[in-house]
Amino acid sequence: MSKKHISFINEAARRVNTAIQRINDVGELAESRRHEFTEEEVAQIYATLHLAVTKSHGRFSGDTSTVAPNFRLSRVGTLPKRTRSSRNQGWLNTFESLATKRDQANLALRRKRSKPFASDSRADYLLKGVARALLLPPIPKGVSPKTWALRDSANVVILDAKKAAQTFNPTLGKAPQSMIKGRLTKIRTYAPEVSNIQAVRAPKGLPLAKSVDARYAVILYRLASR
Repeated sequence: MSKKHISFINEAARRVNTAIQRINDVGELAESRRHEFTEEEVAQIYATLHLAVTKSHGRFSGDTSTVAPNFRLSRVGTLPKRTRSSRNQGWLNTFESLATKRDQANLALRRKRSKPFASDSRADYLLKGVARALLLPPIPKGVSPKTWALRDSANVVILDAKKAAQTFNPTLGKAPQSMIKGRLTKIRTYAPEVSNIQAVRAPKGLPLAKSVDARYAVILYRLASR
């Protein structure tokens, strides 16, 4: 075992144990003799902690983004403010709103001892795509999604279905949009606004980023509000 690996093991034990203790400290806020709180505030706390854990986990896969340690509960019930670039502010706000709704839904499901919605880095990959799709221009009537995408790739959000799959199945390459459609159905149960977002397999000729595997390329597009 190398010195670097030994260093990692030792440092991981120290940091993870410290993090566990701090999370346990947050749980002590539930002491009703000392504190009063709302379910929304509790959901905000754990949505932020979940986002921090997801971002931390993502760094092992090359994602260098982090959550700034500036969490605050608003005294008027608004979400905590975070510093963002103006370029990303719109879809990040949308993503955090969706993630908060998911975490609130999971809180209720856990109380019922029901299976919660997936909330790992793969689930967030899809949810971020959905957040971007909600800000897309709606597809005109009479225009097919693939034509709409080829007209301008900025009209759609391009996803790699393999990156969003919770469990990889070799048949995913045959119809990657089917898996995305199934996941969208689940997201709509806690975020009805996603009902206008649809998925279809990416058309041939659509320019893809190097990080997207063409075999699993799917596009998200937005229908006009009904």
